[in-house]
Amino acid sequence: NAAGAINESYRVGEFCIMADQLNFTGRNPVTGTEPDAMAPRFFSMMDAYDPALRALAHRVADALSVPVQEGVYLGLLGPSFETPAEIRMFRTWGADTVAMSVCEEVIAARHSGMRVLGISLVSNMACGVEGASPSDEEVHEVGLARQEDFCRLIAGILEAE
Repeated sequence: NAAGAINESYRVGEFCIMADQLNFTGRNPVTGTEPDAMAPRFFSMMDAYDPALRALAHRVADALSVPVQEGVYLGLLGPSFETPAEIRMFRTWGADTVAMSVCEEVIAARHSGMRVLGISLVSNMACGVEGASPSDEEVHEVGLARQEDFCRLIAGILEAE
């Protein structure tokens, strides 16, 4: 996914391997009348992002000279970008990046026993960080500029796994 950097040491165009997440979408895909149909209703989210896959992603990124960070992803409902006040609050919660996807998919994947690797493209600095005011155009442009390295990274991870 594409995410805004809350962590001021991150740079636009870097990739961020997700170490954990904060789900503030207000939604959980396991909620429902038949949550036990696929797997037990209550399950652990410990190591939701598989540590071995994260280590593999770091090794591949190093071998390919693709810059990566690792951090905590915060997911929101959107579709508006966050306010500077929200970003300041999220930073105190330990969030490094923020965007409008991923959390629900990770919960569903973990519920069914899947291993998960999450990688964000830092497509912009979050609102107010270094004076940033994110736009959809910026996210799209950075995505296009970094697609080759993203494809190399994913291909390298799949080949190594």
